[in-house]
Amino acid sequence: GVAGAAYGITMQIYAVGIIMLVAMQNCAAALVPSSLAKDGTNAARQTADRLLSWSSLAGMGLAMTQLVLLPFLVPAFSTLPEVQHAVRTPALIASLIHIVNGPTLAGEGVMIGLGCYKDLALITFGWIAAMVACLSSPFGQRLDGIMWSILFSSLFQQFGVEMGSFSLVVV
Repeated sequence: GVAGAAYGITMQIYAVGIIMLVAMQNCAAALVPSSLAKDGTNAARQTADRLLSWSSLAGMGLAMTQLVLLPFLVPAFSTLPEVQHAVRTPALIASLIHIVNGPTLAGEGVMIGLGCYKDLALITFGWIAAMVACLSSPFGQRLDGIMWSILFSSLFQQFGVEMGSFSLVVV
């Protein structure tokens, strides 16, 4: 029905941005250790800082672009007014998640490249726990609640990555 269509459209809007940000994650995972091996710790930090900055800008740019285009994107996915109405708020939240995911995914990429797998596993465990807690509440029974739970979980993930990156300062 309407909820299923709205969920599918929302996830497509979210997926467009997350794919680009995962590409930034992969760049960080490859470039930071390469820079560390070739030019040392300071160069690796500069590379990581540059990638975090670019990924943050990419997240903000994706969010802003999607927010501006939502009035045009939603009707392109469905002509049904009920579905369009059901997609509005969840798609807005999906767009905002990119602001959080920009620096988070680049930071994860740095951690992947430096082999911080235990820390990443703990962050992922926390992300899952935050997601399950949100979805288990009455809040998680609606489509916008599902998207809010992704946002809250992503904020937890960002906090974990930030804490992990503080420990990487001494690379």
